[in-house]
Amino acid sequence: MGEQRSKGVKANKYVIVFALATAAFCVLSLSLKLKTTVVVDKYHQAVDRLSTLKDRSSQGADLSLLDLESGDQPPEATGFEAEELKRKGKPKDKPKVERTEASKGKGKGKGKDKEKKKKTSKSEPEPAVPVPEPVPEPVPVPTTKEAEIPSSHEALKEAAEAAKDKIVEEKAKKAEEVKKNKSKVLEKLSKVKPAPKSAKKSDEPQEKLTTSKGKTINALAAYGTHSVRDEFKCGKMPESFLPKFTEQKIKKGGSRRYIAKNGYVSPMNVHKKVTRAKTENGRRRARIERATGRLKDGEGPLIKCLQNLGKCDNKTMALARSLDGMGTILTTRNAMLKKTYKTCALVGNSGAMKEKKYGKYIDEHDFVARVNALPTRKFEENLGNKTSLRVMSFKISKDVCCFRKNYKPDNKQLQFLIWFPASRSDILKQMRKKYPTNPSSVMPTPFLSTAVGVFKTLRKDLLRLGYGPFEEWEYMTSGMHAVLGLVQSCSVVNLYGFTTDVSTKGPYWFTGRRQPPRSGRTQHAWDHERMVLRSLFAAGLINICTP
Repeated sequence: MGEQRSKGVKANKYVIVFALATAAFCVLSLSLKLKTTVVVDKYHQAVDRLSTLKDRSSQGADLSLLDLESGDQPPEATGFEAEELKRKGKPKDKPKVERTEASKGKGKGKGKDKEKKKKTSKSEPEPAVPVPEPVPEPVPVPTTKEAEIPSSHEALKEAAEAAKDKIVEEKAKKAEEVKKNKSKVLEKLSKVKPAPKSAKKSDEPQEKLTTSKGKTINALAAYGTHSVRDEFKCGKMPESFLPKFTEQKIKKGGSRRYIAKNGYVSPMNVHKKVTRAKTENGRRRARIERATGRLKDGEGPLIKCLQNLGKCDNKTMALARSLDGMGTILTTRNAMLKKTYKTCALVGNSGAMKEKKYGKYIDEHDFVARVNALPTRKFEENLGNKTSLRVMSFKISKDVCCFRKNYKPDNKQLQFLIWFPASRSDILKQMRKKYPTNPSSVMPTPFLSTAVGVFKTLRKDLLRLGYGPFEEWEYMTSGMHAVLGLVQSCSVVNLYGFTTDVSTKGPYWFTGRRQPPRSGRTQHAWDHERMVLRSLFAAGLINICTP
């Protein structure tokens, strides 16, 4: 029993100790809260006073003097203010440290007196802050420049007039300098040569033309409408020089039988050996060719135009361009020349060249092509001096490269163009060796195939219109090759020395020869080529300048 009582007493002691500890903890926490609230209140008061002090110092007023003059004593600095003043180096009376509730146990009487003083200080109102008097603004002192300005009205007028005179003088000097600079620039520009004038925009093809079937036209001469072709028609020859077109008695209707051919010929090459070459017309069976005269709607005016070129107009031009063969040459772009030209003249060898002096009008063209190699010497007034290209057949190219010793090119820049398919590599080697300054080349194969296709198709078109039948043929002439090539590379194509009139009389060549060479009688269809030239004129692709 005694042991149990001792254990109960010990337990009660522990409970009492725990209760006392909790009570002490509560008292300490309350005292700390009270202390923190007092410190925070004092901190806010100190901040408010510092802000008022800064405002007074910015206005330029001495706070200490104002307080003394007003008879009020400055308020005592709190603990926070005392610390700020110590930091700035201004000695002040030591602030009285107030004791908290935690230190109330030391001296009970003193603590009560202080609490009474706190209550009375809180109830009493704070002294009013004195308002500083307004400080007068400083009077501006005039600078040296302002002091120099005269005060009288007349002196001000004189100074203004002098300033105006100076401005006028400066403007006059600047104007004189500008004039001198302009004169110098004009003198320099007068010495500079003017740049060559560029081609007008109106001269270049702008709108895309299409055929009746909607295909885009690529031939450059097709853009030369009647107005453009008339502007540089035949090198601007007078009307007395132009041919007078009349009604032609062209054979129409009938039929003709042709012999079958294998499409090859056997000419002599450069080494005087027989060679083998394919013809342009190709292999064909024995057949009968007829002129049918099956016209389409509205093609009557085209028939009249082909019989009399003087009756051709814009309506017949559209009809001629609607032909199947004409559509091929208009839409296919396989050029004979590498460059394009604005005005081109093609000079043939017709005896009509001796009738008038065409020479100076031919030389006005940008590009002058001549057929084969007949000389222009002693015929300059009729044929002109300018030569840019020679389009040569197989026989003429062999003579120029190898067999004609006395031949001389027209000039050092003259170009030679060969179209015959046989021995072309051998001919080119010899010509380049004999004439090193004159460029020699072969007519491109794509252009040849296009030109032959046009020639064949136009033959069928003419038969359908009622013309023919035409002569047998194996190759087109050198002139026909050149015409179809220039149509695609020149804006204006003017033909001289090509016979298009059936009733033309006179020598075959301008040199006086009466009969064509034997090769021409057996290989070319002259009546067919004559009608092709007339149809090209009706389509507005060429100008015919000689009868």
